[in-house]
Amino acid sequence: MKITKYLPILAVCLMTTGCNSKKGAVLASGIDLANLDTTALPGTSFYQYACGGWIQAHPLTDEYSRFGSFDMLNENNREQLKGLIAELAAKKDNVPGSAAQKVGDLYNIAMDSVKLNQDGFAPIKEELIEIDGLNGKEDICISC
Repeated sequence: MKITKYLPILAVCLMTTGCNSKKGAVLASGIDLANLDTTALPGTSFYQYACGGWIQAHPLTDEYSRFGSFDMLNENNREQLKGLIAELAAKKDNVPGSAAQKVGDLYNIAMDSVKLNQDGFAPIKEELIEIDGLNGKEDICISC
């Protein structure tokens, strides 16, 4: 009879010790301690304490007015896209009509500055003549 009284307590004890058996588990807070400046006093300058390590590891260059982790992601993304587009433009065996072929051709057209300078405004000459022929707001506005 006495054993049945202690059975629920024993079960709870076994459950709690079983849950805490992950001795190798590492708790991660998401805060990179390298970004902290532990030499600064948090009560005096919390900004320096919280961001000093990042500022020291990522000095601001003349081309940026600010540079944070999202700016770094944006820069990395831009470089990856540039490499991808340059790779597509360099390929000559893209399937005709595919997105890869269209992106590569557009990039090659835009980068051919000699041809662009030779053509001048000739590719849009007809549109410019049409714009020059407009007399007023009524010619532009569709719903007027």
